[in-house]
Amino acid sequence: MDDPDFNVRLAAADALVAIGAAATATLLSALGSENPDVRRASALALGRLGEAKAVRPLIDAVKDSDARVRNAAAVALGDIPDHRALGPLLIALKDGDDEQLRHNAAEALGKLGDVRAVEPLTVTLADPIAHMRVAAAVALGKIRDPRAAESLQLARKDTHATVRQAAETALACLRDGPHGDGSTRAL
Repeated sequence: MDDPDFNVRLAAADALVAIGAAATATLLSALGSENPDVRRASALALGRLGEAKAVRPLIDAVKDSDARVRNAAAVALGDIPDHRALGPLLIALKDGDDEQLRHNAAEALGKLGDVRAVEPLTVTLADPIAHMRVAAAVALGKIRDPRAAESLQLARKDTHATVRQAAETALACLRDGPHGDGSTRAL
């Protein structure tokens, strides 16, 4: 994991993921490395493993001094279905200084599927940055909470075509209901 070549570090992380849960301790240790590239590769690998015991260290990594590590940690938290990540991801969503972190947090919130993220994500539908509005719409579609319908309807009139399309897709997901069974077709 400490090789100077990032591709080698990624290959090492992939090998550890292939080992499975037994590699968690090694990856958690690497998450504390002085090398930010090692921390980033470790965070991504921990997310792919999906181990719940990695959630707390990944939450801490969302506050890392290196932006790439913060972003990798947010992505990883989206890959582990654990609602302890909700609060830190909501904070990251509002972090005006790191656009990529905000984007990754929105995507991770969608993967978590926690309805407590609906209100902050609907606020993000009014973000001045188009790809943030897209990420919020996609996340809301994954959460499938009907409370997002009104905001998504407004997003269908966005000036950017990608936002309009994401809102349409999200509304279709809402119409399919929380379980994809058509239980909220009235939207």
